[in-house]
Amino acid sequence: MIIIDSEENNENAGFDERVQRDLDKAREETQLESMKNDSLKTWVMRERFPQFVKVTRGKFSHLLSTRKLLVMCVLEENKLGELTPDMESFRAMIESVVDAHIDRYRDHFQFGWTGSPDLANSVAMDSLTVSQ
Repeated sequence: MIIIDSEENNENAGFDERVQRDLDKAREETQLESMKNDSLKTWVMRERFPQFVKVTRGKFSHLLSTRKLLVMCVLEENKLGELTPDMESFRAMIESVVDAHIDRYRDHFQFGWTGSPDLANSVAMDSLTVSQ
């Protein structure tokens, strides 16, 4: 014959419930911490470039890794790799438009410019001409 003390049984049940609650809370905290780490990593990957960056062949794949749509302004550089004064003023105007509306578009678009029409043409479905 087994005699069970109902008071002791109730205490054990309460203890088991507390342990289970503590385990559930610890599991939730671990999941939350994991989500925070993933969120931080995702945010860093998405926001690691300036809002209006020069796009080169080397940076191109890194820009695409942000998982944003790439908006690229194609400018013309001289043989020294410098922008002409007209192209520099055009680049500055585009950058000011980006700055004015960055809150609206930053989450979905990465803005940039390139001095190489060949780079843009290599990823475009149609050839682009440089504006005059």
